[in-house]
Parts: sequence; C-alpha cells; structure tokens
Amino acid sequence: MLGRGQVSGGELFARAVSSVYVEVRNRGWWPQAGIRLNGQSCHPIPARASRWVRLDVEFPRRGLHGLPPLSVETRFPFGFLSRRKGTGRGERVLVYPALSGQFPPAHQRPEDQGQEERSSRWGEILDHRGLKRFLDGDDPRHVHWKKSAQRGELVAVEYDHRARGSVELFLDTRGTDPERFEREIEAVAGLCERLLREGSPVALATPTTRFNAGTGEGHRRRLLGFLALVERDA
Repeated sequence: MLGRGQVSGGELFARAVSSVYVEVRNRGWWPQAGIRLNGQSCHPIPARASRWVRLDVEFPRRGLHGLPPLSVETRFPFGFLSRRKGTGRGERVLVYPALSGQFPPAHQRPEDQGQEERSSRWGEILDHRGLKRFLDGDDPRHVHWKKSAQRGELVAVEYDHRARGSVELFLDTRGTDPERFEREIEAVAGLCERLLREGSPVALATPTTRFNAGTGEGHRRRLLGFLALVERDA
C-alpha cells in the first residue's frame, strides 16, 4: 500500500515557488514501479521501503496552510492494473510573508541622512574622518564630488566604523486597510531579512507586542514567524 508520510522542506514564502519533500511508503510485499505523484513520475520503491519525492508548491499568501492534496497512482503489482489513491491536506505548514524590497514611506534610510554621520549599511554607524583618493572597491556613495572636481581626480570621504547600532521596526496594526496592511507586512519582512542578513540587530514592535533587538537565524525565524501570523486590529 502506498501512503503519505511526513513532509519536510525549507522555508516557504508567499507567492514564491518552493519545494517540499513527501515521503511515499510502500507498505506492501511487492516492489512498486510506475508510480506517479500528482502526475510526476517517481523512482521505483522496494517492498516495505519508502522514498522521498520533491514537489513544487506555491502559496498565495502568508499564514498557516494545508499542503495541497496528493494524488498517488501506481501500476499494481506488475503494470497490469492502474490504481489511484487521493490524500487530504493533512499536514499544515507556516508560510512567511513575501519579502518586499519597498521601504515604508515613513522610514528614512540612513544613507539619506547628512554627511557628518551616516551609514553605508543599515545599523552601521560611520564617523567622518577625512578625505582620501577613491580606490576600486570603495563605496561610490562616499565620493566627494566638489573636492574631486577641484583636484581633477575622484576623492572619497573616509569614515571610521563604530559599533553597529540596532534598528527598530514598527508595524501599525490598528485600523489599516487590509491590502495596505499586507503591503506593510511584506515591507517590514523584507527589511528584517535584509538587516539581519547584514548582521544588524533588529527589534520589531506593534502597538501590543515587542521583540527586543537581536541577531542570528533563530531571531530571524521568530520575527518572520510572527509576521506570518499577525492580524490586523479592526
């Protein structure tokens, strides 16, 4: 008998094609060949054994979702008879929000601040130290165009790096339009992903909940998991 086992896979994001792995078990005493799972051909499975099969899935929105129903078809036992079995949704998985590259309108990026103190990356504080010749690999945003014109060569502003500061993100859940609320969640999720990947400590707050600043993969998963399930306050 063919059965559906546990499902494992990596992170799932809304509106992104992801892979899940389904364990198909042969509980019978005959090898099973000619197996098709949701129309996809699988390798033969020996008697009393199992095999993992990768399937591509896509979820339209964040939250908890049941996996799509499975249709298992096999020619039992030697190709003389086609046998089908359908399975329900069963297993539920957490789908993170889509990661938006758009910044919330009220949030100012540090590189838009003044020259005396700014950041080349979110959360990384830089102090103005002086001028130097612009070299390959330097940040183009640090070019001092007025001095470059006076000297006839590219001149860059030189900075001292201070300790990386934390960034706090705020998500307003109060009475927001549903579509706008989802866009804001995706923007905050995108910022969390980017900042934490760069190593900046990130705090996240709503009117009723707050996560202290932190770094690392566990903190990243906590924030994205919260954003996957947070609801709008009507």
